[in-house]
Amino acid sequence: MGPDKSEIDKFSHYLKLKEDGTNWPAYKHEILSHLYSKGLRRHLSGRARPPEELVEHKGQTFRASDTDFKNPLDDKTIEEIEEYEDKWYKNEGLGNVILIATVPVSTYVQLRHYPNIAKRWEALCEIYEHRGEDVSFDLWDKFNGLHFSGGSVQSFISDMSDMRDQLTLNDSDLSDKQFVAAIRRAFRQSEYNEFLASVCAGIRNAGREITSNVLIQELKTEANSRHGASAISPNNKTSEALASSNPGSRSNNNKSGREKQEEISRLQNQTQVPLR
Repeated sequence: MGPDKSEIDKFSHYLKLKEDGTNWPAYKHEILSHLYSKGLRRHLSGRARPPEELVEHKGQTFRASDTDFKNPLDDKTIEEIEEYEDKWYKNEGLGNVILIATVPVSTYVQLRHYPNIAKRWEALCEIYEHRGEDVSFDLWDKFNGLHFSGGSVQSFISDMSDMRDQLTLNDSDLSDKQFVAAIRRAFRQSEYNEFLASVCAGIRNAGREITSNVLIQELKTEANSRHGASAISPNNKTSEALASSNPGSRSNNNKSGREKQEEISRLQNQTQVPLR
């Protein structure tokens, strides 16, 4: 019997792993932070000592390892062992519930037969890491096909970074110079092409190395300068328009209701540019 839905719902706000593993690097980083914060680090690494098994014999309690029944346990020792047993199973259960809440059902069914959270986590990593040449080729094709066509620069860069991490986890060598070249290629047909060319030229002229971190920071700064908050969070303009459409808003007092609605619709359409 599995955990109650109410227990699973407690972790519904955690990042969910996509079935195809495209967000595995981000998921792994975040879920490990959650598991560690719950005090499950040793359980996850397999270093948490399993509880001792107790057996009854002729009205007395013994450790299961005491096969000759020579050392009966007193009440205090029994209580200590059982308290540790409760704590161990509680922690194991907590880790398992977090996996159930964040891993696709089709993936979790491949994990549930493992005896503890350490083995389940190890199996999960094996599913989404080091998946062979075919997977690496597919990832490379997707990575090389990335092109920015509008929308949030930060979201696009985040997707690129996640895919770079996936390639690394699947044993593909991707140097920082290659990542810089990929960023330049992805933005070549965009409004940022000339800007990136200028940034790279300036860095070379200064005798410095062009790194992905510098290029990404320059891109984000420029995007924010050109488009304001919408370059970071595409829904901000819509929120501002909705707020300004309030009858008590001073800025809209001279506009008709129809004009206000048309402006809101226009801004909403502007924010719905696809990522790719």
